Parts: sequence; structure tokens; C-alpha cells
Amino acid sequence: MVTCGCTELPEEIEETFTAPPPTSTVTPSPTTSGYISEYVNYSTPVPTPTPEARPTYTNPPDDMSSQVNYSLIYEDKHYFKGDVVSFDYNLIYPPMIIDYEATTKSVSDTKSGSSQFGDKSSYSVTTASPNPAAFYYVSVYDDCSGELLKKTGIDQFAKLSQKGELKIFSPGRMHIELYGALADVKTRIRVAPDNINATSASC
Repeated sequence: MVTCGCTELPEEIEETFTAPPPTSTVTPSPTTSGYISEYVNYSTPVPTPTPEARPTYTNPPDDMSSQVNYSLIYEDKHYFKGDVVSFDYNLIYPPMIIDYEATTKSVSDTKSGSSQFGDKSSYSVTTASPNPAAFYYVSVYDDCSGELLKKTGIDQFAKLSQKGELKIFSPGRMHIELYGALADVKTRIRVAPDNINATSASC
């Protein structure tokens, strides 16, 4: 006898997969303690510039320096005699602020002559002015390409003491050069605190 019947198919089992929780890297909080020379590396002058396309950035407002306690990475007073002080710094979190106070000595100039009126007596006049041969420049280059990013300074002193400031708002490996003659200059460089102990990037 042949018996006909129905056979039940096995139930489909729905498999589920639970993704592992994401991993995260914890970056230690930056500290500002330490000797200043730990943050800059003295170096040689820049290589021959190589043109390179660079991204554009929007500059923050000029008064931003009053809102952040910037970290001091360089401070030095140096009498320049035509020499160059250069070093490198990897700026990860802009801005970088460079300010300086420069002084030079005065030179005297005496002019003499005779009056064109009356008894035509002789006279001499001595004037003093800043040394016309004195100057000071701050130049910031892209350390990878040699491109000049920004430059400021004093071509010729208008008075015996002058101040100036330069700001860099783009990140990257910076090569900084201080160059002057017949000038006594105090230079400071400050950066955003997050740069301290940050991981350096290569070119």
C-alpha cells in the first residue's frame, strides 16, 4: 500500500551579527611645561623653492590673541651682525604668532657752513638718526618645498626702537629664519597650546 503525505521543510534560521564596539585612541592632554628648546630644532637655510599648490584658509579675527593663552616655544634676545638664526617647527594647530622688539644705535651727522647774511659767520649743525645700515627680517618658509609663506621686518629703522608681528594661519612644517644687522632684537614665537606634545608630521 502506498501512502501519500506531506513532509515539513526545516524552518529558516535568521542569523544576526553584532559588530564589535569601535575602538578609540586617547590622546594625552597637552602640557606646556618643559624647556623651550625642546619645541624647536635649529636648522640650515631653506632649499631652492619648488612651486607647490597649497590649500587656502580663512584668517581668524586679528584680536584672537587676547582670547587664547598661547604657548611660548621660543624667546631669545640676539644682537645681529649680518648673521641668520634659523630653525624648524611643525605647526599642526594654527596660528603661529611671531613678535619682536628691535633696537639700533644712532649715528651723528654734522653739517657746517657759513651764513649768507650779515657777517657771514660760520655754523655747524649736528643731527642724530637711526643707523641707516641696520635692518631686521622674519621669514617663514614651507620646510618641504622651500616656498616663502610670509615675511615681515624692518628695511630701515625709522626710529631707534621698533616693534612688529607676523601671524601664520596655515598648518605645516615651518622653517623660520631671523636675519638682521646692527640690531639688538628680542624675538618671541607662540603657538596654540594643542601643538605641545602633538605628533609631528613628515613632508
